[in-house]
Amino acid sequence: MREPSHWRTCITGYAAQETAALIHNTTDWDQRGYTWFSTWKPTYRRGDKVVLFDLTLRAVHVVSIKDTTKTPSRTPDGCYFAAYRQIRGIPRRHLVPRRWKALKAAGLLRRQNDANLSRKLLQNRFNLFVEVLKKQ
Repeated sequence: MREPSHWRTCITGYAAQETAALIHNTTDWDQRGYTWFSTWKPTYRRGDKVVLFDLTLRAVHVVSIKDTTKTPSRTPDGCYFAAYRQIRGIPRRHLVPRRWKALKAAGLLRRQNDANLSRKLLQNRFNLFVEVLKKQ
């Protein structure tokens, strides 16, 4: 079994109704209680760990990829999607000015716009994100 990869990525908007309907009809993610996002390319694999900046909810949390899919037809949100669940023990945090400052002070982001960039992370960098998010 391969070691999970570690990532930083973001959600910048909500999926179109057409996309949500297609995901609902082609996966069992709703029944499993998974949340999902568009990946635009087949980046993630089951078991990967992701620092997910959800800019629609102004929050950041650490999640585990549970499944991925390619839809049978292209949607307004692309055709590659990943389902996830939040990792227990690592709280979801609101993106308030204090949190942005803590992420910058730890050297994890240079500016807020860096959260918009998807990147593969080294495990020690991922662990530092987790450490910062666990702090109040």
